[in-house]
Amino acid sequence: MASDARYGPAWGRAGALLRGLEYCYGVQMGTGRRERFIQRRITLGFSQEYLAAVLGIERSTVARWERGVTDPRPWQRPELARQLKVTPEELYELLCEGGGACEGHRGGLEASLDVPWDGGGTAEAAAQLSRGGHVERRTFLVLSGAALTAPAHQWLVHEPESLTSAMRGGSRISGKLVDRLPPMIADLRRMDDVAGGGSVLSMARSQFSWVSELLNQASYDEATGRKLLVTLAELGQLIGWAAFDDGQYGLAQRYYLVGLRAAHSANDQPLGAHILGCMAFQSTRYGDPAEGVTLAETALAGAGRGAPVSLLAVLYGRQAEALAGCHETIPLS
Repeated sequence: MASDARYGPAWGRAGALLRGLEYCYGVQMGTGRRERFIQRRITLGFSQEYLAAVLGIERSTVARWERGVTDPRPWQRPELARQLKVTPEELYELLCEGGGACEGHRGGLEASLDVPWDGGGTAEAAAQLSRGGHVERRTFLVLSGAALTAPAHQWLVHEPESLTSAMRGGSRISGKLVDRLPPMIADLRRMDDVAGGGSVLSMARSQFSWVSELLNQASYDEATGRKLLVTLAELGQLIGWAAFDDGQYGLAQRYYLVGLRAAHSANDQPLGAHILGCMAFQSTRYGDPAEGVTLAETALAGAGRGAPVSLLAVLYGRQAEALAGCHETIPLS
């Protein structure tokens, strides 16, 4: 029985079979970072070329996924899961093998998603996200399922706590300072309109960190605290939209979620509903319209009786687009 220079004599015919699989399916077993992903493809009888063809991508893209060099983009994952005959959660586990793509999901930055749903939790979530710094975009995996819909449900069912004055060791800030923040956000929005999301991300994230620091360390009265929370929520929405526009989908979700918390703590229902509408838009556009339906309908349920007609029109539009993606219709009765 001939020996195999790479696998040793014990491999024999098994080694020859493995070499055949490597030749036919385009992978070197034992060296790829995502061997379970590779094994799933081979089990289904798919070559890299075939999987690439059905997904409408290049074979080299599949090869990079399997080596752990890159990750499937958010809008590619639903179809990839269908082709591999796995659930989105199972696909996530296949992609996490080796730990590289999942470090951000399991690391300290995700503490911003796992704090109590109250005022203290809002301040802590903002601080955690700010302390994360300007990490690379692939650190933030795109969230789905309960990671998105559970916070939406919490926003809908939890009564906001009464705001109190914050007497901390830091310097006391006045309402006059906080009143200067809305024009700053308006300027950032105008810049975003002109130049696109990537151009304002760094500045907006710096402002978010500064407001978060004020919320956590300064002293202020109840009215000023509410203005800080509204400002934080507005910045969270702006950064979320800009990050989404720049292709940083996981990052967008993190800021949307902290912004949602801040709007809830400030008892600003229309602002919270607006943020949920943005989240619904992102979910629908990038492969999960059912999730978009849930987020849009939660926003409509919690927008409040006094919600502006313009906001309701946008939310119904988000709902309609998501339902269209699910091939469903809105009841007219």
